[in-house]
Amino acid sequence: MPYYCWSLANQLSNQDDVWVFARNVERLPAKVRTVRFPFGFKSKRLEYGPNSLINRLVIAAHRSSQRFDVVHTQDGDLIGGDVVTAHAVLKTLFRVFRRTDPDHVAWLPKSPLLWAEELIYRTHRYRHVIVTSEKLRSVLRNDYGIREEDITVVRLGVDSERLRPDPRLRSELRANLAIDQEAPVLLHVSTDFRRKGLAALIRALQSLPHDYIVIVAGRGDEEEFRRLAERLEVKNRLIFLGYRRDLERIYPAADAFVFPTRFDFFGYPVLEAMACGVPPIVPSDTGVAELIRDGIDGCLLSNPENDGELADRIRLLIEDGIANRIGRAARTLAQKMTMRQMASETRNVYERVARA
Repeated sequence: MPYYCWSLANQLSNQDDVWVFARNVERLPAKVRTVRFPFGFKSKRLEYGPNSLINRLVIAAHRSSQRFDVVHTQDGDLIGGDVVTAHAVLKTLFRVFRRTDPDHVAWLPKSPLLWAEELIYRTHRYRHVIVTSEKLRSVLRNDYGIREEDITVVRLGVDSERLRPDPRLRSELRANLAIDQEAPVLLHVSTDFRRKGLAALIRALQSLPHDYIVIVAGRGDEEEFRRLAERLEVKNRLIFLGYRRDLERIYPAADAFVFPTRFDFFGYPVLEAMACGVPPIVPSDTGVAELIRDGIDGCLLSNPENDGELADRIRLLIEDGIANRIGRAARTLAQKMTMRQMASETRNVYERVARA
């Protein structure tokens, strides 16, 4: 979400007067005006309760003095936006994960977020809603009864100039990690290893030849998955890089991007990997899978938790020699998903709202 906001502000500031309201602001262009929200709390109750009210008042005060044409908020947690981009629907996430992973969503009933989301969407406290996938459009219609005419799908964009195939970076990272230049390398990037399916990938590694290596970047409980890998006797084939800001240097080293997420409204790292010419393997019900043609610009899984199916798809991709072809097609697709296009379609929504 922060990168989405940064990218929109950067693109829109070429022709519009853009203000960004956030608690932390980094590296925005000088022409983008910024307002920092005054307080931050470790407690989610405070962060999304009294603090959200304060933040709303900060925006309202500037709206009055600066006469903003449109206020664009993110997700259903800040009341008062004209346009809301739904990156996720908490009501749906809570319903899904309270059965399969209750610890993941245990905090939600204790926070005001579910209430705020319900208030915004159920009582129509918006003028238009942007979603990043048809999956999200369907969820909002089914869970909150939002009208079709109130929703616009605007696909996420990716910087395919920054994220691109690079044989030099491929060789460099492999050398730095002491990986054989010809070894099949599988990459997983996420900020939630458990929910994004890293366990399934580690289990699948058991069924793959011993020269297959898995590289993991992002945030999660590394020790939990190191223990799993040790129990399955594949620990020496698993490399954790931690959280990395320079993912453009990581993606090109991979032969496949494996993202067996258990539930995802989009899955942005998949699009980044595709921009680098890395063929993705993703579940067929994720938002990003709506863009992918199975066997043409990616591989789709029917069950992300079936490590046997996952291993078969990896073998098909790598050992049948189709990874390069699919990787090229994946990059061609990603190149069409530009930041400029994303900003232009978003601006069209702003114009409709401002004229209404």
